[in-house]
Parts: sequence; structure tokens; C-alpha cells
Amino acid sequence: MRASGSLPNLGGRLIEGSLAGRARASGKALTIRLFQPHDEPAVLELLGAAFGEWPRGVLDGTRSEYFRWKHLESPFGRSLMVVVELNGSIVGFYAYMPWLLCTHGRTVATLRAVDLAIDQRHRMLGISLALRSAMEFSRDVEFVWGNPNVASARGGRRLGRPEVSGLRSFVRPCARLPRTLLSGGRRAREPDLRPAPAQTSAASALADRALLERLTVPAELHGERLATLKHDDYLRWRYGRWSSYRAVCFDAPGEAGLAIFRHRRHGRFVLADVCELLLERRDAGLERRLLRHVAAAAQADFVLCNFPSRRSAAPFGSLGYRTQETLMALVLSEQLPLDPSVPRSWALSRGDLELL
Repeated sequence: MRASGSLPNLGGRLIEGSLAGRARASGKALTIRLFQPHDEPAVLELLGAAFGEWPRGVLDGTRSEYFRWKHLESPFGRSLMVVVELNGSIVGFYAYMPWLLCTHGRTVATLRAVDLAIDQRHRMLGISLALRSAMEFSRDVEFVWGNPNVASARGGRRLGRPEVSGLRSFVRPCARLPRTLLSGGRRAREPDLRPAPAQTSAASALADRALLERLTVPAELHGERLATLKHDDYLRWRYGRWSSYRAVCFDAPGEAGLAIFRHRRHGRFVLADVCELLLERRDAGLERRLLRHVAAAAQADFVLCNFPSRRSAAPFGSLGYRTQETLMALVLSEQLPLDPSVPRSWALSRGDLELL
């Protein structure tokens, strides 16, 4: 899975005066501008205060390392980042990550809206709406999208952003699940999240270039759905940096597969959250065997994975997960081959939706 061609221009420019009216109305000296490197400490403090925990789930480095990995080191390009200042202090931040999707045999250039953070002491001043409407994007950007939290989704609806709901995950109980847990009994001891001997790190698995050469890009597996363009550089950036990502490989003549997952807790249970299922060919039997390898190696209570529909999940013994992801998309191009506001247009993995 190789990257091909040069990256599109996924930048933009600030629309002058986007905060002027709000600043006059509030009596505050609000200024909106592009992020500068010296802003990083203040932005990290703002993100931590706004979200309580930032980042969540996989960090085994510093916040600064995560920020730079996420916004400066992506193979799709650096994030377009905007800050709002009040009397010289940063009180708002918003970022757009360049994100390449593929469908119908072509690449779709998008921006992914992430990390909208407003200082709690300066809310209700219109800062959130100003950040959302401050940019004029490059003509290469076909649409802007994100999977916002509840508060961000509310602001998106006020701006008339189409909401895409119904993207569900599916969970499969592992054979090792004790009956006492299914009946409501308590676990004898706290679950262990340390890697099992049958696992390997995602970084080690992704270093196997021969295996990656055999795997098929998501566009060929999902056909007419929007899927992230997962070439080698993307996969190594996305999963090779953090040790919490584990992998199981399935390598047999004519049947190669790679599953990338991480452990996380859900109450008293341990979930193996399957971020990616990468296959040599589109084959339900091969996918089923790979998921069984994950269940055996992960030593978890449940395996959580994304499927296009309940029907496609049924052969794996999977049940619908109670939470659903909500996307919002702002379409900028009239040349899109499908409508990103329709749930069936998407084929996103768990790894596409987590953390970012």
C-alpha cells in the first residue's frame, strides 16, 4: 500500500473581521489569528482544561509529543490551526487536520475539524461560532467533516451543518468470558491490560514491508464508500508511535491479514478495540478468521469492531453496540461522487474515529 502523487493544497485563509462584531458587542478585545509555534504551551494548557483529559486512551508520551504527532507530523500534511486571543491570552483553539479519503477509485481531499476548545471563563461570547466560520478553505478541499462531542455538535447544528448519525460499532463476546460476568457476578480480580505473549506491537507488525505489500487498500475493499486512504506511511504514523497499539498477523498462502487493536476498560470488562482490519482480499471467511485470532490473542472479554451494517456483522456473532458515532460534514465541492451526509456513504474503522 504505497502513497502516490503529491499532496493537494488543503490550506486556507482567515476571513478578516470574523470577530469584529462580537468583540464590539461583548466589550472584549478578541483577536483571531493563525497558530504560531510559540503558542503551543498555552494551547496545551487550554486543551487540558477544556477536556479534562487530553489526549485520552493511548498516550505514553508527553502532551507536547502527542500534539506535534497529531498536528505537525501527519503524512497527509500539517494541520491548519487557529487561536483566539483575549487581551494577549489564548482563550480559544480549533484545528483542521488534512485527511485523504478514497471512493469510486479516486482520492477525496478533506479537512477534519478537531480539538475545538474554549476557555470556560470566556464562553457565551460567540468564540466557538467565530472559530467555525473564520476560514475560507482552499479549492482543493472537497468537504470539511468531524465526529464532534455533544457540545460541538450543538454548535454545528446552529450553523446548519448536516448531521450524519447511525454509524454503529459491533461487539462480540470472547469465548473466554466467564459465565459469572454474563450473569452479573463480579470479577475475581482486576483485569490485566498488559500485552499477552501472542500479541506483537503494531510498530513491529507495520515494519513488515512484505506483509504490507500484500494487503489491499480500503478503497478496493469498500468500493463506493468513503474510506481513509491507508498507505504505508499513514499506517506507521497512525499506529506505530504509541505502544498501546497491538497487532495480530495472519499470513498464509493467498490469505494475508493484519488486525490492529488496543485494550481499554469498560466498567469491569476489558475490550479489545479493533482499530483496523487489513486484508489481502475481500473475503468474509478471512475476516472472520482474523477476528478470531484477535479474540484468542487479546485475552479480553469482548472484541469491538466496525461493520457497514448489522447484517454484515452477524456472521461474526456480533451484536450492535449501544453507542453511535455522529459525523458532521460541510460540503464544498459539487463534484463529489456521493453524499457524505448519508451514513451508508461511509466505511470508517474504529481507528478512524477514536482519539482524533
